Amino acid sequence: MEKTKIYFNNCDTDFLKEAFSLKNVEKSDVLEHWLLRSSQCSISDFEKTMLEFLQKLIFFKRLDWNEIELKEQFIGPLMTLVGYNTEKFSCFAERTISAAVGEYFLTGEPDMFVACGQKKPKPPFFCFHEYKRIIDNQGDPEGQVLAAMLAAQTLNNNETPIYGVYVIGLQWTFLILENKNFCVTQSCIFIVVFH
Repeated sequence: MEKTKIYFNNCDTDFLKEAFSLKNVEKSDVLEHWLLRSSQCSISDFEKTMLEFLQKLIFFKRLDWNEIELKEQFIGPLMTLVGYNTEKFSCFAERTISAAVGEYFLTGEPDMFVACGQKKPKPPFFCFHEYKRIIDNQGDPEGQVLAAMLAAQTLNNNETPIYGVYVIGLQWTFLILENKNFCVTQSCIFIVVFH
């Protein structure tokens, strides 16, 4: 039987919950640990300067940028600063990933994701990103990133949590997919605070 092809950018959270028996849970210890660990990282003076620069830039341009400008002028420099590109892992942008999940064939090009590989992404996949502008954004960013995470979970062929984030202008929302459960944080504003 041929599977129905569904593109990530056509997915919304309600469809995914129904089609794949996903459950939105209120709390995830894994997600809380991830966010806590991230908040405790030490940063260099250079990283602090760059984060402050990016913070001012996003605040100033948040209503002006289209999705491509947001990715190129803010998200790209931020991801480069994080340093996801190593000998084992790379940060990939708009690369096609696809997986047969249940009666569907999920496919799409996430805005950005971290996976093994250098030239081509390969399992395991770890973290997916979806970006939208504040004004006139299209689609359901939570559904889009969750669809990519579901495809990655299948490609990984294991029960390892898949992480995700979607960004709408200044607002960042983090989520995790563990088995059939997903948990979503409240949106937070990109503000850099230094002690």
